[in-house]
Amino acid sequence: MPNVRKIEQERGAAAVEFAIVLPLLFAIIIGIVEISLIMFDKTQITTAGRNGARLGTMWRPTSRPTCDEINTSAVQGFRTNLIYFGNPAAKTITTTCFSDGAAVAGATPICTQDGHEALLVRTRFTYRFLVDPIRLLNLLTGGHSTLATLTLTSETIMRCE
Repeated sequence: MPNVRKIEQERGAAAVEFAIVLPLLFAIIIGIVEISLIMFDKTQITTAGRNGARLGTMWRPTSRPTCDEINTSAVQGFRTNLIYFGNPAAKTITTTCFSDGAAVAGATPICTQDGHEALLVRTRFTYRFLVDPIRLLNLLTGGHSTLATLTLTSETIMRCE
C-alpha cells in the first residue's frame, strides 16, 4: 500500500511543472519571433539603401539623380514591406546621401564628376517592439513606462559610373 499513497501524493505534479515552465517557454517563443522580425526589417532597409545607391550611381545622359529622387523612388518603395507595430504613418525610412564624405541634401545632383567619387546612402528605421520588454518590466516593478524601440541602420557605398 505505500506505493499507492505515493502515487496519490504526486497527483497534479505535472500540471504544476507545466505552469512553472510555460512562462519561460512563452518568453523564448516571443523572443524568437521578435528577433526574426528585426532581422527581416534590417534586410529590407539594407535592400532599400542598396537600390537607392544603385539608382544614384547609374549613368544617365541627361542628368544625375538627386538625393530626393533616390529617397522617393528607390528607398520609400520598401516602406510598405516593413513590419511595424504601431501607427502606420510613423513607418518611415530616413535616407541620407553622402558624396565624397560630404552630406548631400535636397535637389543637389549626386556623382557629378566622371566616376571618381563614391556615393554613400545611409538608411535608418526605428523598430518598435511587438512585446515591449521595458513596459512589461515597469508594470511589474511599478516604474514609469516608455516605449522600447530599436534603431536599425544600413550604409551602402557604391562607386559612381
